[in-house]
Amino acid sequence: MDNFDMALEAFENGDCDIISLGRPVLADLDYVNKLRTNRYCEVRPCISCQGACMGRIQEFSMINCVVNPQAARERVTRYEPITKAKKVANIMYSIWDAFEVANHI
Repeated sequence: MDNFDMALEAFENGDCDIISLGRPVLADLDYVNKLRTNRYCEVRPCISCQGACMGRIQEFSMINCVVNPQAARERVTRYEPITKAKKVANIMYSIWDAFEVANHI
C-alpha cells in the first residue's frame, strides 16, 4: 500500500478530515489534478529521499527536489512556449567529418 492509498483509506474511514501533501506536490505540482482525473500513471512520485527537500530545510538552504528540478524555481524556469515561428538549422558533424574539415583548412 503506497502513501496515497493509506491517505485515501484514512480519509474515507473518517480517521482524518484533511490530508497534507507537502512532498508529493513538490515532486509533481499537478499531483492532485492527476489523481482527480484518474491519471495515476502520470504522477511523478516523491521517492522519499529526504535529501533535497527535508535536508535542505534543515540546513536553511533553498528547497530542492530530486525528481523535480523546477520545484521552488517555477518563476525563473517557467515554460514559455514559442509564439513566433523560427528557422532552425541543425548542423551535425561526425568526428570524421570534423577531422576532414580541419585538415582542409
